[in-house]
Amino acid sequence: MQTLYYNGAKNFWVHGTGPLGCLPQKLAAPRPDDSDLDYNGCLKTLNDGAYEFNGQLCAACDGLRSQLRGATIVYTDVLFVKYDLIANHTAYGQ
Repeated sequence: MQTLYYNGAKNFWVHGTGPLGCLPQKLAAPRPDDSDLDYNGCLKTLNDGAYEFNGQLCAACDGLRSQLRGATIVYTDVLFVKYDLIANHTAYGQ
């Protein structure tokens, strides 16, 4: 982002990762038991990692906002949005 900024870019949209523990690819992998599944059937460990990653990414964006004068840096939490779609799918129709 700094390289882009120093080459003239001033507006950035940064989005974190989604709920990795809800990906069909991860859920289909063999596991010894279902103790790591949350209430919505997603893998807690992977989602915890995604939350941690997104928290650090958001903090990095905050730091860059103070360093890159005149830049607009928007962080978007897609994990929250996508997990809400999974957790509340009936509210959004079939």
